[in-house]
Amino acid sequence: MRPVLVAACAAAAAGYAALGDSTSSPAFARAKEVVAKVDGRDDCGRMDYFDSAKPVAVTGDTAVAIKLKCEVGGDCVMYWRSESMADFASDRGVRFSAIGDGEFHTYVLRPDWKVNDGIVKLRIDFPYDRKNPDRKVSNSLKAVVFMRHGFEPFDSKDADGIVFRMKSDVFEYLSMNWKAKKGDKEPKPFNMGFTTIPDGREHTFWFDFRNTKERMTFGAPHWYGTIEGFCFRANLRYGEFMPKDVEFVKGVPSIPADPVVRQAFPEDAIPRTGRPLPIEIVVRNYGTEPADGIRFAVEGLPEGVRVLDPSDLSPKGAVAPSAGYDYIRDDYMPNGLPNERRFRITLSDPGRPVDFTAKLVLSANGGARSEKSFRVKVLPSLGLAKCAYPPEPKPVDTGDVEIGVFLFPGWVRHQWYPAWDAKPERKPVLGWYDDRLPEVRDWQIKWLVENGVSYAFVDWYWDPGNGPRPGYWFEGISKARYRKYLKYAALWCNEGSYRHSEKDQAEVTKYWIDDLVADPQYMKIDGKPVVGLWGLNMDKSLGPGGAKKLLAISQRLARDAGYPGIYFVSMHGEVKLAAVRGGLKDSGFSASFEYCYGTRWSVHWPGLLNGAIDYSAVADSSMAHWRELRDGCDLPFFPSLSTGWGNLPWLGDRGWEIAGKTPEKFAKVCRDAKRFSEETGVKRLMMGPLDEWCEGEIGWPNAEHGFGMLEAVRETFAKRPPGGFPLNYGPQDVGLGPYTKDVAVIGSGKE
Repeated sequence: MRPVLVAACAAAAAGYAALGDSTSSPAFARAKEVVAKVDGRDDCGRMDYFDSAKPVAVTGDTAVAIKLKCEVGGDCVMYWRSESMADFASDRGVRFSAIGDGEFHTYVLRPDWKVNDGIVKLRIDFPYDRKNPDRKVSNSLKAVVFMRHGFEPFDSKDADGIVFRMKSDVFEYLSMNWKAKKGDKEPKPFNMGFTTIPDGREHTFWFDFRNTKERMTFGAPHWYGTIEGFCFRANLRYGEFMPKDVEFVKGVPSIPADPVVRQAFPEDAIPRTGRPLPIEIVVRNYGTEPADGIRFAVEGLPEGVRVLDPSDLSPKGAVAPSAGYDYIRDDYMPNGLPNERRFRITLSDPGRPVDFTAKLVLSANGGARSEKSFRVKVLPSLGLAKCAYPPEPKPVDTGDVEIGVFLFPGWVRHQWYPAWDAKPERKPVLGWYDDRLPEVRDWQIKWLVENGVSYAFVDWYWDPGNGPRPGYWFEGISKARYRKYLKYAALWCNEGSYRHSEKDQAEVTKYWIDDLVADPQYMKIDGKPVVGLWGLNMDKSLGPGGAKKLLAISQRLARDAGYPGIYFVSMHGEVKLAAVRGGLKDSGFSASFEYCYGTRWSVHWPGLLNGAIDYSAVADSSMAHWRELRDGCDLPFFPSLSTGWGNLPWLGDRGWEIAGKTPEKFAKVCRDAKRFSEETGVKRLMMGPLDEWCEGEIGWPNAEHGFGMLEAVRETFAKRPPGGFPLNYGPQDVGLGPYTKDVAVIGSGKE
């Protein structure tokens, strides 16, 4: 192992030391606490901070550490002005999330300065209390320090990777950040994410930067030229840190085998008596030597529970050495990481309901050891007979209110990896299923209609010039035995920077007419086939009025095919887009909906706390949110009953999540939706996407919440039959499944 750079810039330690009650930095005219009073009559509170007697020179690796205390959380922005700037500018700012707990917190920000001269002024824009906009709140700024926290610039040719040591008691996503500069071009920012090992033990980490080209977005090179501002970050907390014994290295370092039990969890999402209890185990090796001689022991099993096959405790083979990266972002591997193996230990049927926590202990040659606790909650057997196929659905009646759902299809082997790796508690009752299978679709239809859902909007994609992307849901529904029970419509995801021509629009519409809407189960309103889409993006293709022109093409083609037209439903976002939504009717839309409640961008956002928003914020503000969206649009509006959308683990170190979800809290959302329907006369409601497994918006039955989310809908809207509602159960309860073509699991002879 040959180090290239071994020490952080000395300014880093000095900078953090200065974040006490005062600062020793001579760059500031004042370092005492400054208080800004904020109320909702302004967009934000504004605090101009420091007029430096001498401009502060900044480079690409200059960071700013600020110490703030905010009474309410939300978005903050730090703007800067240099000597040559007459005033602050919108493109000279960095946004961050303030914690609104009334305590001081340190935020380390790394602006893209875009200046060639010194900084003479900073401005902080604070959040206000959006729930009570007339309330005055205080925000305090105690210290600001410019610092170079990181390593001196160096040539990427001098280092292939990095080695460091660290320990953690919690699982979290972290990242290494840097800027790469080639010649006179502006440096570009990049990062490489990794996850902690939450066992309280110190481990050696190695990352090969040559892998960044293969791992990251679009295969672009990320390690080239001069590397500036290399640092370690906890992005969700806006903090920086320095691990121990940091070394940049050439080639592959020599690190002893370090097998770690990454996950241990029940293979059945809802374990029940009357069948064995398989435990799935994931072992990851962090060393650059193979991990041999793997052995397991299970401690803390309750009386009457044992390992059925002792050979599972001494599996054959080794766990491969580390490949120089830790988690997969954009090229999800069907088999997981190269340095992982999956094992299975099957426990005996306890014969009674029981809730216990056991410990799995791994040992290996060389003295390696790892432990992982896992919980098993065994419910009573339902006593159902085995079936050859999912039983016929028994729809329930929701009266004059129609409940729909959003679906994001496409879950096949490799797409599951991020959830399987980081959020095993989200495991579906169907298992890590293959979304193309008709039997999967029939189970889903059964669960929907037996819990009050009668229609679905299904995500659908079109690549200009190439036609539709693989439509797994539509592939499955065409062969489903129980398709007659559910209406469905395509939700065209023309999102982001989507580009679209008049020719494309004609081709898309022809596909709808020829391949989708002729199906009797395709949803129609007033005889018009229903198509949902991200309508606000259509003007990006043809400019103002583009949506109106494109939708007119579709209407003409639909009428030529014998339909009275197409019932277009537009997805819209937050209240700030009311001016845009006001023009939806003129563009040709018939109604509007919201795919999910993106609480982080809502006026009701309470602010992130350690990368999360509590689900209570969703439950408490949904009613006000629906009213605002409905009042901002002159079209019928379908409210979205959200189970809470985030983007973990999809975005890894850049993500955040909605925490603290329970079926009981979601039931409040359902009750409010029923009241909203009664007050407004809105009769079509939408449950937020059921299968955003990597973004946390989940309604399908799973290990974490069972059938609770769907049952909350049924209990609120459906009429209880004399004999009670249909029983909710999974494939395992009638001897069916699994529905996955996943990689082999080692143990019990299944390889």
